[in-house]
Amino acid sequence: MRLQGTKYANFAKFTNMLRNSEIFEMKNFIILICLSFLSSSCLKNTHQKKAALVLENKKIIQEAFKNVVENMDATEKTITAYFSSDYTQLVDGKIINYNDFVAHMKAQKSALQSVKIIFKHLVAEGDMVATIHTAEAIKKNGDLIKVQVNAMFIIKNGKIISCDELTRLIEGKKSDADIGSRH
Repeated sequence: MRLQGTKYANFAKFTNMLRNSEIFEMKNFIILICLSFLSSSCLKNTHQKKAALVLENKKIIQEAFKNVVENMDATEKTITAYFSSDYTQLVDGKIINYNDFVAHMKAQKSALQSVKIIFKHLVAEGDMVATIHTAEAIKKNGDLIKVQVNAMFIIKNGKIISCDELTRLIEGKKSDADIGSRH
């Protein structure tokens, strides 16, 4: 293949000169070093982006619990800020969709005076965030409910799209065992 133009002709002469000398060995060595550096730099950037995504996803979960679950004045607008309209949740064997989840939040707000979420573990990898947390709530009648929740969330485009959750009533009446899915 013949190179056209002055730049390419000069480059071809230069590379031919390098091939016929010891400088070619050095050139290959330098190219390998440069490629290694670029590769390392790209990996570092990729790692930094993944680490930033993990931190952002953890933050989304923490803020969703604070602003949607703990905030007794949360509205559907607040829910929409954190949850996708395609949201699905499998909780204690029951499947609920976005509208069911909104109804679930309304049911909790009408039955509870306050809720406090205490994270025991919060682990993230890629678009998944796993939590083990306790929900401590005071019902409007003054009764205490304490529930352990093990959950796996998936986040896409900055919103929670799914949750796979198991709940266990630690303290409270048996009739409150469905507090994680009631709507």
